Formats: sequence, structure tokens, C-alpha cells
Amino acid sequence: MEITEILFELERNRGYFPEKAVRAAMELRAELTPRFLEILRDTIADASRMAEDGDSMGHVYAMYMLATFRETSAYPLFIQFGRLPGELPHDLGGDMVTEAFGRMLASVFDGDLGPIESLIEDPEVDEYVRGAALRSLLVLVANDRLSRD
Repeated sequence: MEITEILFELERNRGYFPEKAVRAAMELRAELTPRFLEILRDTIADASRMAEDGDSMGHVYAMYMLATFRETSAYPLFIQFGRLPGELPHDLGGDMVTEAFGRMLASVFDGDLGPIESLIEDPEVDEYVRGAALRSLLVLVANDRLSRD
């Protein structure tokens, strides 16, 4: 598959899992990583409008792919996503926030614990995002990326 075809398949909810596009994206990691970062950056910048469009999925696939790639340059964007106000993280990510965001955050962790700690400690951050940030610490400790102390 060509990059444009992959991005087209991942852009919207089409009623099926785009397995072929995901597999192709895995093979084109180097070429697609900047595009996935851009999709996530654009989504965060225009989060309210994106949340109104219920079929938009590009940012969700981008986050999953960046986490799969363990792309540490995505870490600040994941933190920004978690800091979106109100229900926006849920409106954009759905169950991903409660079910996967902690593991995804741990996957893109760049070694600086400060941003995760600030998510956890900020009462303005959505409680489920804060819980996911706490779970990311468990994942990091379980994978020997952080000490238990």
C-alpha cells in the first residue's frame, strides 16, 4: 500500500478494522512517523472541532502506531492530549483513555518523569487521564524503565 492509501484508510471510521493499512504502516514506520506526529499535533490544536466529528479516527490510529513504535518524540504530544480540557480526551479517544492510554504513555516515555507527575498531580486534568498516568508508572516499573523507589 502507498502512504496516501494507508492514511486514507486510517483517517475515518469505515466500519471495519483496516488490518491491511495497519500492517503496511508497520512496514513504513520511518516514512509514517512524521505524518502520525503531525496528525496528533493537528488534532490537539483543533481538538474541539475534531471532537464534533465522530468518525475521525486518524489521531487514534496515530497514537496507537506511535506507541507501538515506542516513538519518544510523541511523548510531549501524549501529555498535551492528556491535558485537553473537560471531556475532550474522551470525546477524541473514547475507551482508549481508560483502557490503553497508560500503556501508550509508558511506551512513548522519554525518560523525563516530570510531565507524567504533573498530569497525576493536576486536579484540573480529567480523573481518568490522571489514573492512566498513574498506571503508566506501573508499566514503567514492571518493564524496568523506572525503579520502584
